[in-house]
Amino acid sequence: MTKAPIIALCGSSVADRAAATEALASLLPAHVDLTIPKSVRVPWGREERLAAVLASADRMTPILISIACLEEADVVESLGGEVVHVQGLPSDDIPIERHHLMMTLAEERGRYTNPVNTLIKILGRAA
Repeated sequence: MTKAPIIALCGSSVADRAAATEALASLLPAHVDLTIPKSVRVPWGREERLAAVLASADRMTPILISIACLEEADVVESLGGEVVHVQGLPSDDIPIERHHLMMTLAEERGRYTNPVNTLIKILGRAA
């Protein structure tokens, strides 16, 4: 049985990541938003909390997360999830790597794909 994707959005602003989450959520019939609250500030606290939440999550439902630190990206990738950089200011902590996806809410250009094509790429990689 195939597990549903974990999609971790990073970069840009909190508002842009929220809009990107909404855009992806509108394309998924069911999903869970497991974004860690901003009140958990220190990287190791966010990483441990995310790992615990994902370990107990139903992996049959797609998971959307807004992440803010490299340790969270490492947790997501260790579980087979995808890191997606939202167009705007790059993350201060999560470097863009060749295998990461890049999403725009505007017109597609270069490596930036719209939410529909980003989701198609994610589902294609999971197949």
